[in-house]
Amino acid sequence: MTKLCIDTVSDPQMKSESSPSGTCKAGVTYGFLGPEAYVDLGCSGEFEICYVEGRTETVTCASEDGDLTTCDFDGSCDVRSIALLETVSNEPCIEGFSFSTTSSGITVTKSCEATFTVGCRVCGAYKKK
Repeated sequence: MTKLCIDTVSDPQMKSESSPSGTCKAGVTYGFLGPEAYVDLGCSGEFEICYVEGRTETVTCASEDGDLTTCDFDGSCDVRSIALLETVSNEPCIEGFSFSTTSSGITVTKSCEATFTVGCRVCGAYKKK
C-alpha cells in the first residue's frame, strides 16, 4: 500500500487512470484512511485531492487504572481530523468503546493508552493536483 500524508482530505477524484481499465475503484483500491491517502492493488493514475492546508499534532492519551481521562488539544488547533495512530497499551483502544473524540480533546477509558494524529486547520482551503 502506498501512503501520502495529508492533514485533512476529502473528495478524492480520479482524473485519469493509467492502470488497466477498471483496476481503480474509489474506497477499494484508492481513497483515504484518516489523514492518509492510499492506492493499492495495482491502481495508478492522476488524482485530484481537495485538502485543507494545516499541520498535525501527535497526542498520547492514557487511562490510568481504567479511569476516564481527557487529553485536550493545543488551543490554537482548529481540529479537522483525528486518527488512531498506535495503541500503546495491552488493552484495546476502540472508538466508541474505550475512546471518543471531540473538537477539543480525546477521552480514553478502560485502560486504553494510544497515540493519535490530530489534523489542524491553519489557513484557507486549496485545491491541488
